[in-house]
Amino acid sequence: MEQYPIVPGRGLVTKDAAELRLSYLEALGHKLTSIAQTGLRPEEIVRNIESSIGSVEIPLGLAGPLLWRCDGLEETVFAPAGTLEGALLASMNRGAKAVSLGGGFRARVLHQQMLRCPMFIFQSIAESELFEKWVKARFSRIRSIAEQHSNHAKLQSIEPVVIGESVHLKFAYTTGDAAGQNMTTICTWHAVLWIRDGFNADTGIEPRHFVIEGNGASDKKIS
Repeated sequence: MEQYPIVPGRGLVTKDAAELRLSYLEALGHKLTSIAQTGLRPEEIVRNIESSIGSVEIPLGLAGPLLWRCDGLEETVFAPAGTLEGALLASMNRGAKAVSLGGGFRARVLHQQMLRCPMFIFQSIAESELFEKWVKARFSRIRSIAEQHSNHAKLQSIEPVVIGESVHLKFAYTTGDAAGQNMTTICTWHAVLWIRDGFNADTGIEPRHFVIEGNGASDKKIS
């Protein structure tokens, strides 16, 4: 490709820019009539998407009713489920009926947190143990470094786990109303860089390797 094509209104989220992009694509032979028909207004999505051209329909089925109970209260609830998998809604509704007739659904929140677990690898167990103690003694400073990079993530604790020459640091955050995978990754990354540089400055020891996630956080996996 000698010259990269220029798409009209690249990045802009306005009605006029969307129409220009649609006309550009249609001139190339793409049929986008159904995509262009949207009820979304540009001002509603301007902070959530770039170069918008429309939207698509998703088939929705009704799941429920499900009897929900909590602290002496009960409510019959429904949920929309978007899918093209045949028999999925039928299965969900059989489950909702069985649970409801069996007394209803109950749940408890034992704790609410998002974990990130960076891993540091050293030359020896002695270095690992020294690193563990160094991190524990500087929790307040590490917390302030991490929390500088988010308005919502709050670092609650750091639990070092020493496995031979490796040290996993379990960063536990609260993240407000968000799940928080992205914000905790960003916060932890800046904390990790500060830890690496600070430990090296104080002890002269530099980790052989370090990674932002050593699979100790149980995020989408068993660990």
